[in-house]
Amino acid sequence: DIDADKPFEDTIAILNNIDLLISIDSVVTHLAGVMNVKTWLLLGAGSDWRWGKTNTQFWYNNVELIRLNDEQPFVNILPLVRNKLIDELRNRAKP
Repeated sequence: DIDADKPFEDTIAILNNIDLLISIDSVVTHLAGVMNVKTWLLLGAGSDWRWGKTNTQFWYNNVELIRLNDEQPFVNILPLVRNKLIDELRNRAKP
């Protein structure tokens, strides 16, 4: 109950100070979406209906969907995220 008086105040402060959120479908993802924080949303093949069935995003422009296309174990998404993160860091390092 540490944030009973001001729910999510600490979460908002953290989101205001990060460059990228990598998360599963959670309230923090939606909060980052409305705060325009760059977010990678990790989805399995059977994700919630609101994310659709493709990687087309229509809720938040700053949230990129990264999903498994078939019934693979969710752990299989980690190599995709790793490679994407390496590319992201390389692009930031370029002058």
